[in-house]
Amino acid sequence: MNAQGSYIKNVGELRLRDSLMGIRKNCTEFVVNPHRSVGSTFLVLDLDGKILSRIPVDLPSKSDPAFSPDGSLIAFRGGPALSIRDPAHRESIYIIDEEVNDLQSISENPESDTTAP
Repeated sequence: MNAQGSYIKNVGELRLRDSLMGIRKNCTEFVVNPHRSVGSTFLVLDLDGKILSRIPVDLPSKSDPAFSPDGSLIAFRGGPALSIRDPAHRESIYIIDEEVNDLQSISENPESDTTAP
């Protein structure tokens, strides 16, 4: 959809999780978080829904992928536990390099922080 709310287009038929997605290359590529039934990787898609790359993320919880301004990294929220009800659930901000799949945590919520999901 463009800024005026027209040009609504379905990009492929993949089932996605309820998550934000990132865009790059003048809105011609998207990074999306597929539904568990589709896989446990982030996917980079083109405007036709063609999968350009798969980015494996070895974390039980991951969401809201976004490209860095230069498009070389993907930042997202993630954590060691799938459910927010799990005492081990503490989300951090991660970055991953699409080319080498180098996963790095760049923030961490302290255990004493009860305000963060």
